[in-house]
Formats: sequence, C-alpha cells, structure tokens
Amino acid sequence: AHLHERSRDPEVRLLRARLGLASGLETEPTAELRALLAELPSDQGHARARVRRQLAAALIAQRKPDEARAELDALLAEQPSDIEGSLALAELGLARGRYSEAVQVISALTENHGQLARAYAILGRAELGVGQLDAAEAAFRRLWELAPHEPDARYWLGVTLWRRGQVDQAKRLIDGNVKR
Repeated sequence: AHLHERSRDPEVRLLRARLGLASGLETEPTAELRALLAELPSDQGHARARVRRQLAAALIAQRKPDEARAELDALLAEQPSDIEGSLALAELGLARGRYSEAVQVISALTENHGQLARAYAILGRAELGVGQLDAAEAAFRRLWELAPHEPDARYWLGVTLWRRGQVDQAKRLIDGNVKR
C-alpha cells in the first residue's frame, strides 16, 4: 500500500516520466506529464512549472514546436517570473528563426532579473540573427563580463566581429578560445 501510494506522488511520477524520456520513449512519458499537469492543483505553481518545463522540452525533442510554445506560454501565464521558462521560450524562438521574438522575451527577462549570463548569450545570438551587430556585440561583451570562462562568450563575440569585418580581433578571440 505504501509503495502504491508513493508511486502516485507527483515527484515520483515526474521522475518516472523524465527517465522514460531519457530512455528514448516519447508517447508514454509525454502522456504521463500531461496527466500529471492536469491533476496538479493550480495553487502548486512551482510543481506545475517544473512539469510544464519538462513537457515543453519533451515536445521540442519530438519536433512539436507549436505545442511546446503553447506549454511555455501557459507556464509564463501562470508564473510570469519563471526564468527557465523564459529562457526556454527564447531558445525555441532562436531555433525556429524567430529572432525578434527571442529578443523580446530576453529583453523583458534581463529588465526584470538583471545579470543572467545565459540570457545575454541568447540575446546576442538573436540580435546577430536580425543583423543588429552593435547590439549583439554588446550582449556578448556583457556575457563575457558575467561569465569570463564561458567559451561561448569568446566564440560568439568572435563571430560578431568577423561579420563586422574585424577579422584580426575575431581570430585572436577564437584562437584564444581554442587554447583554453
């Protein structure tokens, strides 16, 4: 009876679904996440957010970006200050080539939460995607300030400088990255 009760615990169900997804299964774990989300009361916002993030990640892996977007939008409607949800939504925008959407999401995130290195990495890539080289460079420089040992900071700053025609500076940055 104790094991049966424990198997119905939301944390155990979430773990079981995550393990199923990690094992390469799609249908059953996704259905389990949907069922768990439907059963969680609305006052358990933190738990619902964790399930929605996992469900969105599963849908992205299954190449269902519209469904993943709907889950992330619902997550942010329930928990507007969810940093991971905002980052995931911006990453999804980048992956779909919707750079201006990613810029909008990340700009709002950095206004509200300040110094998030991952946010500046995404913002810079999105700005680079829309051709805003000055804004991209500023974002990558901010990423480098916040996370100086992050290899993406040097790499993306080098790419931006390369696109600007500053080949020597770009080469030094990328070579420095390779040496590290």
